[in-house]
Formats: sequence, structure tokens, C-alpha cells
Amino acid sequence: MVGDTAFYKPERSLIIFQNFQSYQMSATNKSMYVGIDCSKGYADIIAFQCNKEIAEPAFRLYDINEGYQQLQALISRWLALGYNQIYCGVEGTGGYENNLVNYLQQMGKKGPVHIARLNIGL
Repeated sequence: MVGDTAFYKPERSLIIFQNFQSYQMSATNKSMYVGIDCSKGYADIIAFQCNKEIAEPAFRLYDINEGYQQLQALISRWLALGYNQIYCGVEGTGGYENNLVNYLQQMGKKGPVHIARLNIGL
């Protein structure tokens, strides 16, 4: 349920994509923008298309093997639907985000997954 995630107001997550603006709004752009807010044991995730429409409603992903399998399946589905780039903005939260960042970095070595860690050291 969206009310149970950090993205109960989807517009909050659009803030993290300000750095990706140069990639947005191209007629040929088929990119996915994924906002990730990490906490102890889970992450709240929401995805937007380049036109800022919600592509995947907010959901919670747990920091366990099944959660990472769910994320892998979701990204694979987006790529199969024709999204050619996946941009992930992950809020730095005192190290709680490390497992997810490492996982996404490994995915980025194999495919078009890009990650930015935000609020580092704040």
C-alpha cells in the first residue's frame, strides 16, 4: 500500500531526479527513473517514466534475497518493455543503503542500470 511507504506523496521522489534532467523529455527517450528511500531492513521504491508519470506505484522491498530477486525481475521486465536505461537515485541513510547500492552496481556492470547515492554524509 502506498500509504505505508516513504513515497505516500510521489512528488517527493521527483526531487532526486533533478540531476538527471539532461536525460529527460527526449522524444526517443525510454528511460525509467527509480527513487529509493532506504531504512533499516527495507527500502521504499517508486518508478517514473521520463514524462514524470508513475510507471510503478510505490512498494516496499525488503533487504533479503527474495527482495533482490523481486528487484531483478522488475528491472528485467522494464528492459523487456523497451526501457533502455534505468536511473536509480538512492538516499544515503547511514549505511542502510549499502547492500542495495552494491547490488545495483553489480547490475550496472551487466546492463543499463545507473545509480546515484544521494545525501552522502549529511
